[in-house]
Amino acid sequence: MTGGGREGWHVVILDPPGLRPLALTVRAGSRRRVPVAARALAAGSSLTADDISHEQRIVWGAPDSAEVPAAIEGWDVRRAVAAGEVLRAPTVQPQRLVAPGDHVVFVWNRGALQMERTGVARGSARLGERLLRVSRTAALADAILATGFPYDRATHPRNYAEFCHLTQCTQGVRRSGSAA
Repeated sequence: MTGGGREGWHVVILDPPGLRPLALTVRAGSRRRVPVAARALAAGSSLTADDISHEQRIVWGAPDSAEVPAAIEGWDVRRAVAAGEVLRAPTVQPQRLVAPGDHVVFVWNRGALQMERTGVARGSARLGERLLRVSRTAALADAILATGFPYDRATHPRNYAEFCHLTQCTQGVRRSGSAA
């Protein structure tokens, strides 16, 4: 067999001795029990038990990451879904666990060292989504600091002293005086 198997499609080459080779296009799939929309669903709604039924369907190709687990109640519907349509990612996704304005804790671990910082989420995210992009700078001495003290001053009292110390260990401050 050749081909990537996109949506189950493959090319099978038969090469019997003494005869011309023959290429056949085939589609492979398996019958599986999958979640389907029990009725039409609006974009932006959350799935309830009444929205979901399960049916035996032929699923073309190998199982992939777009398949959803059995328990999807509470998941978000990203676009309108017709009754009977298979519920799969990215059409349905786990509900957001972090919303803008939520207080969050960032925990960094390396060996026995652990550092925790609190913050306020500026956006929303689901389990497993990347919330924070961090620098790939390996050495603190090569880093440039960026301030972000919040207006409400609900920070740990040591933040200013720590910031002053860190300015001596780095290349400097990118934007002094900015607020988060």
